[in-house]
Amino acid sequence: MLMVKAKRNGVYDNAYRNVGDKFAIAGEEKFSMHWMERLSKPEAKEADDEAKAEQQAIADIKATRKKEADDRKEARAADRESINQRRKEVDEIKAREVLKKSEKK
Repeated sequence: MLMVKAKRNGVYDNAYRNVGDKFAIAGEEKFSMHWMERLSKPEAKEADDEAKAEQQAIADIKATRKKEADDRKEARAADRESINQRRKEVDEIKAREVLKKSEKK
């Protein structure tokens, strides 16, 4: 694996790379001197660390969104349960009223 920086816009690994983007390529045979430049070891480590931090941030965002979606789903289920319970109570009240009316006659 080789860490490079785009010195001109280009496409690698089905992704458009802008000037200044740092990314890894599969090997020396994938290197293009026309639009890429090799990164020094410290620059490559820094770029790798940045990529890992970005991946972690994305994973954190996805986890947060999933938790929020699960919380909303749970809240909707609780709301439905509450509504169903209230409907049962209303049905029981109506049934008692009908029974009282029929007893009065």
